[in-house]
Amino acid sequence: LFAGGLGGIFLAGILMPIVYGQAAILALILSGIIQYGVKSYTDIHLLLYTFTGMISAIILSILFSYFLGQNKASANAYSFRQLPQQ
Repeated sequence: LFAGGLGGIFLAGILMPIVYGQAAILALILSGIIQYGVKSYTDIHLLLYTFTGMISAIILSILFSYFLGQNKASANAYSFRQLPQQ
């Protein structure tokens, strides 16, 4: 149920630097709720569950990052961009 959502927030975190941690967690939770609704009310193939979870997690994490913004307390997160240039 959460495999697509986990893949979605992984891809969003790796490929899109605008996605923040709190937004990714909220997106994962809501993606799980969406997955439960898709499973309960539709009759789609098993592989499409993962796709809908991944797409919903990516879109929701971008939206939540835009509306929530970055947590100022965790602004010193480590990444390759913050390494000193030699």
